[in-house]
Amino acid sequence: MNTLISKATFLLLLLSSLISVNASQRVKSILRHAPEHYYVIQVASYLDGKRFQDMVNEIKLDKGLIAVKTTVNNKERWAILEGIYPNKDEATLSAQNIKQKHPHIKPWIRSVSSLKKDFVEPL
Repeated sequence: MNTLISKATFLLLLLSSLISVNASQRVKSILRHAPEHYYVIQVASYLDGKRFQDMVNEIKLDKGLIAVKTTVNNKERWAILEGIYPNKDEATLSAQNIKQKHPHIKPWIRSVSSLKKDFVEPL
């Protein structure tokens, strides 16, 4: 399956998703259509749904949060993602800004391809 799409097509999908009523479908569409060489910032990951929800309620990030369910080592986890970036440099800069605003958070950069391997479904 060819997962590469043009940047213009991806941006159009992203823009149209912002006005979508169904957030779950929006997230699914963005993540499934994002080029695999793009990056996301994973802000946190939890096995415990309550801790996950507490973190979502605590942090507010400029690009907005994306909550997804993933599977790691055969265990379902809830992951909090921020933004989708066309290159690692932009993602790194944004991750540094998150660390400055929220020193207790230790975000890490993930490629979209690695996320798609673990992806179960949006919450």
